[in-house]
Amino acid sequence: MEDDPLQLRDVVPADTLVSHPGLPWWGWLLIAVGAVLVTVAVVFLIRRKPATAGMQIPVDREAAYRLAQEQIQSSAELPLHEAATRISGALRLYLAKIFRDPSLYETHEEFLARHEALDDLPEITREQVSTLLCRLAQMKYDQPRTSPGEVATDQPLSVLRQIHQQAPA
Repeated sequence: MEDDPLQLRDVVPADTLVSHPGLPWWGWLLIAVGAVLVTVAVVFLIRRKPATAGMQIPVDREAAYRLAQEQIQSSAELPLHEAATRISGALRLYLAKIFRDPSLYETHEEFLARHEALDDLPEITREQVSTLLCRLAQMKYDQPRTSPGEVATDQPLSVLRQIHQQAPA
């Protein structure tokens, strides 16, 4: 009668069905402590500043000035839109290198809206720079004309020279 499916049987003890854990309690403790130590070490390494973070790489002012000058002078033969873009880029790159100014990565409107832009320069020079950049922006975004037009490089070179003379050493 043991094969009768309707017959009730005794309950089997659960201890024989559950396998014994592979590690004792102190093994699990060692794993947990090790995981915490690795996490703390990773967080410490991520938050630690590299040794060169506080150091600023010296900028060759003369090389930056010559590069901006060459770019402005070479833009005289270009069409109006391209010349204005190149002159604006040259001035912004020079400002980014010498003053560590983020103007190279800003739109024209963002540059004008930032009140602390070029605080190291005298007010007159700041006005000349912003006026020149406004004029260049107008030329960059103006409707193309049938005749290419010529960009005068005298004013941008003059403003660049003033910035260079008044830039901190």
